[in-house]
Amino acid sequence: MHASLLTDALLKGQRRLAKLAPKQRKALLTALTRNEKGNMAEAISELRERVESGRLLYGTPGADVSETFDNIWDMYIGGGVQEELDALFPDEEQEDARSGLHDEVRTVYSRLFTAMAKQDGILASRR
Repeated sequence: MHASLLTDALLKGQRRLAKLAPKQRKALLTALTRNEKGNMAEAISELRERVESGRLLYGTPGADVSETFDNIWDMYIGGGVQEELDALFPDEEQEDARSGLHDEVRTVYSRLFTAMAKQDGILASRR
């Protein structure tokens, strides 16, 4: 397995995530890294095979990356993130914070997945 591609650059602009208490922030970032090395790495491998074989599902590597991310978020990652956020913000009054943070975490996951695709050459520019 490769080292994590999760960098400060991928976290940039995510204000709610930055304001979390250190313990809460660490829990979410640990989940990010765990998914990067699990579900996301598996999806990247499958994407690479599709690109190399020319059997893209959505016509272009960029479209395949985008749709594949949406699929793994919906099927594997999003529910776990929601559970984590529900545990961090159990009160109904905290729904706005939970919802906003959910969107930020999804953005970071998407950036991370795109970085992984670039690293594996799936989104490399063709010359």
